[in-house]
Amino acid sequence: MKKAFYKLFIQLSTLLGSLFFATLATDAKIPELIPYLINDFNLKNQNWNIAQNPNNLLIYAANSQGLFEFNGINWTKYTLKDKLPIRAVAVNNNEQIFTGSFEEFGFWEYSSTGILEYTSISHLTTMEKNDEIWKIYCEGEKVYFQSFTSVYIYYDETVEKVKAPYAMLFLHQIRDKYVVQVIESGLFWFQNNEYSYIEKSDVFSNKKVHAIIPYGDEQWLVCTDNYGIFRYDGQNFSYFSSDASTFLESNVCNAAKQLNDSTYAFGSILNGLIITNKKGEILQNYSIHNGLKNNTILSLYADNKTGLWIGLDEGVNYIDMQSPYTHYKSRDASLGTIYALLKKNDQLYIGTNHGLFLGDIVKKDQFYHFANLRPIPNSQGQVWSLVEYDNQILCGHNEGT
Repeated sequence: MKKAFYKLFIQLSTLLGSLFFATLATDAKIPELIPYLINDFNLKNQNWNIAQNPNNLLIYAANSQGLFEFNGINWTKYTLKDKLPIRAVAVNNNEQIFTGSFEEFGFWEYSSTGILEYTSISHLTTMEKNDEIWKIYCEGEKVYFQSFTSVYIYYDETVEKVKAPYAMLFLHQIRDKYVVQVIESGLFWFQNNEYSYIEKSDVFSNKKVHAIIPYGDEQWLVCTDNYGIFRYDGQNFSYFSSDASTFLESNVCNAAKQLNDSTYAFGSILNGLIITNKKGEILQNYSIHNGLKNNTILSLYADNKTGLWIGLDEGVNYIDMQSPYTHYKSRDASLGTIYALLKKNDQLYIGTNHGLFLGDIVKKDQFYHFANLRPIPNSQGQVWSLVEYDNQILCGHNEGT
């Protein structure tokens, strides 16, 4: 039933996209063509982490108010006993939903009535004072809970604490390996319950690493807060000179996700989300100007369909990266109200109540862009219809044809 709800949600979303997103970009410099975006789940407060059930497509959000479950139509909120904020969430193949909070971590399971019930496991160890779980990873029968002082490993109904040599920032999973940043030292492998220094990673001793993602077959992209992106080839770390690095240096990188072999998403604190190609060229920028509920990205999650879930400082957004629908949004009212469209080759004629306009359709990587929008001279006024006849464009206008 829940899977059916999810499918219905996607179908309704696609239909609504075709009905409501028909305005065209008229930005003077860089008009925007945007894949369909679901932007109103009415989910408030910070969404620190997002995960998906591998078996039934349910989505879970670690929220400052608790754990939220999305079945494709509705969000359901579950809270801890003390109503603590939940910072991290992960789901294993047994559909156990692991969450982490302030001096607390455990898992949720469905009761016979379909309601989530919580079991605490943090009492199986001694947590450091004021410890808070920020990352969770499931690997086979093991689950890793990471705080800024320790990694807690849950296995066979026991919890082992592996304390870091010094304070650390975030634990990252890259393919089948784990890497953590130790403050003022650099990057360390976390293997076999031990920390070992990664050579030449002291370049990050004075930088905060907020994301590490796969790049190519064996390389990584290491994303820092204010210093851009660095590429790791297994031996050396080098600055990844790109539009993406420049953008993140100015807007503070906070999250990153590899979407496929050639497409990457980077979330910022100040200016929303960018989608880039492998060269780091920006293909799209999502912000409050074109659909995001908030410009501060806290988390990114690529689901097992074609969706990108975006956890925000206030709310959640969703982008279907393979949607057949695209969204042009105007930043001003110069185009007016659209009454007619006609595509001819790689150009689009747009009839509005302000006259007839012409724009170019340009494809870059897998994205289409709308560029060079300009008015057709002497066409000012109401345009009602556009028809191609005998290799000519006929315009049904308030003043005639």
